[in-house]
Amino acid sequence: MRFLLYIILSLCSCFLASAQIASPPQYIHGDSIVMWSPDGSDFRSLGLHVDPTLTSRTLCAANLSTKESKKADQYWANVVCKQMDIVGGFPSGKKKCCSPSAAKSAQIAATKFLTAPHAKYFDVVERILMNHAMRSVLQSGDGEEKQALAQTLCDAAGWVYATRAREVFMNLYVNSTVRIVTDSLRMIVDQMTSLPHDNRVKIRISGLPRGKYPFTLKMRIPDWAVGRNDFSQQFAFMEQGKQTFPVYINGREENMKLEDGYMVISRKWNSGDEVFFDLPMPVRHLRKMVDGTAWRGVVALQRGPWVYCAQGVPTGAYYVTSDPAAVDGNSTPWGNVRLAGTCYDASTAPADAQAKPVPFYAVPYVEGVGQMWLTE
Repeated sequence: MRFLLYIILSLCSCFLASAQIASPPQYIHGDSIVMWSPDGSDFRSLGLHVDPTLTSRTLCAANLSTKESKKADQYWANVVCKQMDIVGGFPSGKKKCCSPSAAKSAQIAATKFLTAPHAKYFDVVERILMNHAMRSVLQSGDGEEKQALAQTLCDAAGWVYATRAREVFMNLYVNSTVRIVTDSLRMIVDQMTSLPHDNRVKIRISGLPRGKYPFTLKMRIPDWAVGRNDFSQQFAFMEQGKQTFPVYINGREENMKLEDGYMVISRKWNSGDEVFFDLPMPVRHLRKMVDGTAWRGVVALQRGPWVYCAQGVPTGAYYVTSDPAAVDGNSTPWGNVRLAGTCYDASTAPADAQAKPVPFYAVPYVEGVGQMWLTE
């Protein structure tokens, strides 16, 4: 009888454990996260600069009806994947971008993550935040579109971290400290990073109960780090890189696995453990997609989460991808990394002569004027 009772209890425990793992992730509310960044990459601070009364709104999969979930799926497939441009905007009539669509797309992507956790959803969120939203709220003037994107910047503070059972997801990289307290987890996570300027990320785990504390840390690999093309029908990275790179815990390289675009480390942790890695951050080229095929003719530059705009390119000049732009060691007036490259102006040369090389530099799109698409 005791043996039978033991079997029943074991089966119940397994069932509850599997049900817990299958449950959707839950975001850590933005008000529980301290964010800081002297260089302007703290997106919540930018949102609060527009309206100091804004707070992070709660996003929970349990609040979604079946009808709302289907609408989110349709919006993702028909709007985000088919229409979003390389800076996270949406062409709309005479306007450069349609901010309400960008704000809604970020919300949809964050919602989709809760139903099926995958890095591609935060590839979309990051592109919208770091290019379109930050640029829009830094521009002068007021209005509903600016307010909507400021709210999105504040909401995104609550999407940086998520938990599911004994899993911690790190979705966005920004200097921050969060205290995580759930039914299954109790810890403090400090994230220290030089992104978006440089590629270094360090994570410190503390505040754990005594003894070895098992949980799984999942850290998103951004699309720009590996050249991943997972969602867009409008653009694609030309170059793909290695899908793995060294990750260290307390100075020793750690074996890890990849899962849905996340680096996964499952181990027993101690307070004070530190995770360290450098995300690959080359200058990559983006091409427009037409009917599912990359279209040769024009390219755009991206380094890290930022799309770049070239300045000083003569009309009619062309760019050669085999002679790519690179970090030139100088910073923009805003303190951001600047790129330098060479284009070729054939208009000033005879037909049988070599085109004249013309140097140019490029700055992040968020800073303002420039040419995003370069003729090949």
